[in-house]
Amino acid sequence: MNQTPMHPTLPHWMAGSLTVLLLLLALLLSLPLNKVNGETAGELSASDFPRLSDDPTSRFSTIPHNAAFEQELLAAGIDRITVRHLGWNETLRSWARIKIYDLTGSQKIRGQDPMYTVLSIMYEPQKWFDAAFLPIEHPRVAEILGSQGKWISPKFLADNVQTPELQRALSEARDRKAQLDSIVKNLNAAKQARQYDVNEPGLLETFLPEGLSLNEFRQLVMDEETLTQLETEYRTLRAEVSKDDAFLKAGDKLFRRFNMPSTWLQEFYIVPDVEDSNNRWLSAIDVVPGSMIGSSTLKDGVQLASNDLKVIPAQSAAERDVLRERNRMLSQAAIKLDAAFRESFASASAASMGPAVTNFLTVVEPIDLYPSQTYRNVKNFYIGFKPMDVSAMLYLLSAIAFGVFMFFRKNPIRWVALTLLLLGLGTHVMGGGIRLFLTGMMPVSNMYESITFTALCAVVIGVIFEFVKGRGAGFEGKGVFGLFTAIVGFLMLMGVAQMPLHETRIHPLRAVLNSYWLNIHVTAMLISYGAFMVATLFSISYLFKALLVKVLGRETLIAGTTPLMDAENTELFMYRLIQVGWPILTVGICLGAVWADTAWGRYWGWDPKETWAFITWLVYTMYLHSRMIMSYKGAISATIAFIGFVMVMITWLGVSYLPWFAGGLHTYASPL
Repeated sequence: MNQTPMHPTLPHWMAGSLTVLLLLLALLLSLPLNKVNGETAGELSASDFPRLSDDPTSRFSTIPHNAAFEQELLAAGIDRITVRHLGWNETLRSWARIKIYDLTGSQKIRGQDPMYTVLSIMYEPQKWFDAAFLPIEHPRVAEILGSQGKWISPKFLADNVQTPELQRALSEARDRKAQLDSIVKNLNAAKQARQYDVNEPGLLETFLPEGLSLNEFRQLVMDEETLTQLETEYRTLRAEVSKDDAFLKAGDKLFRRFNMPSTWLQEFYIVPDVEDSNNRWLSAIDVVPGSMIGSSTLKDGVQLASNDLKVIPAQSAAERDVLRERNRMLSQAAIKLDAAFRESFASASAASMGPAVTNFLTVVEPIDLYPSQTYRNVKNFYIGFKPMDVSAMLYLLSAIAFGVFMFFRKNPIRWVALTLLLLGLGTHVMGGGIRLFLTGMMPVSNMYESITFTALCAVVIGVIFEFVKGRGAGFEGKGVFGLFTAIVGFLMLMGVAQMPLHETRIHPLRAVLNSYWLNIHVTAMLISYGAFMVATLFSISYLFKALLVKVLGRETLIAGTTPLMDAENTELFMYRLIQVGWPILTVGICLGAVWADTAWGRYWGWDPKETWAFITWLVYTMYLHSRMIMSYKGAISATIAFIGFVMVMITWLGVSYLPWFAGGLHTYASPL
């Protein structure tokens, strides 16, 4: 006798269709991240801008570019040169990318190699004075300057009769912001004083804010009408300052960018000073005759390094003579290299560049301060190959293949998907390994690295479960872990691809993070986040099925299938993943307390990050307790797991970026 199932199940064609639709939605959401009006993201493009128009043909015609000379210059091996930047060794390629990004907000101009662009601006600035490469990022700035396009040239800004008007408007905006800050300070002081007996001798003096007389402050505290008027003024001014904020940032950035190129030659630190114990590097300008390396007449702009490289002070006259002779050779090599750059751009021929670069590197490479050729090659490879972007695309292809597998249920398709997933994972590991090699620390020191490392952990955990648990989940369970982790990896890596360059580039650690505890505490926390992230997808899948069943008219969810896996296994694997993440989270929090005692002299201080980490731990502890002791399963269990991940996001990202959560010793990013 045939039995009718108690709960509706989704046929394979519907499960596959839903999966493909979700993947297409993810792909559509990522399209703005990959293309901007037909140009590759990260390049200067004529994208749409509110109230502004732009003719890319006429704008690009103003950009100097000699393609043949560019190729000749790049073939001379200039990417082997190291430039010291903010206490870190950058290759010329990575340094140029940083400079172009700071100047334009993009990593390339008109498809030019950033090295060619930067050197061209440095050595033939007159050709760039009429070039429209400065972006206008606010309509009011464009309106004041009378610009009809998004891009303007330095000449346009320098000769524009409206430039003083823009400077005046920016000054007024700064004044309003300063006035608002003063009002906030006065209001806070008055409200604090009103909580006490204002007639108590000396009380008002205790709270008296700077800029107010005692009589003015007394009236503000004791006169309700005066306080109300100031609050009204605060609300009015706050609205104006809120409107000014984006305008002020865009205007100040425009003038900063206008002045940037004039400092690049001075910041072109290519020469290590072997006589200086502070690891000082200098530009060719600093080593011209009359300003020799190691002397006390160096210019104020000299960069001071901040890493752990050592220069042993000379102990004898002979050693000092050796170092002095080496510095003389360095000076000559740097001056010859600078002369070769000038000659090459003057003649549009790089014939002299190859020998000059070789001669320069022959002199500097034997110095311990100079990074090895392997270091420079690896760094240039990382910049050119972009392993995280490649990995993201492989994850996307894997997710699509898994979606097709859900539709057709053919094992060869699953193995194609697994192969793509493993290739993405291998590329991901390579990217993290390169950053580990370049820094000597686990790649978890900033938000970009923490997100990419968490994505890596999530994919590794998902792959393990796919191979180990997926086989035991029956035909319905195959591919589910692979699909979920591929989606997680793709979305997270595409998200970090949109972060500003200064947040993604490799740079020195903050002093507080320069500890072996970084490799232990932060790594443990992020591994747990990766497990929780995959578990959250299972909780969402389960809750989605619960909602779907309710819409179909069922009141309870005990069995049946989700679009991907039966409900029992969905809930079970969510539980297993949290079982993996919870003990690692516990260990990570405990290790963080030990690090806090080492760094700040106390184990726990209820810092916002510490508080939210503890709340996260409590929620997942509640989940495990309810699941193991009270035998809670189903929608209640999935809901608690989802809430736990919300707490993870607040702990991880909210404390750093959201102003109402930000603050404390663990905040290493600027609130949004």
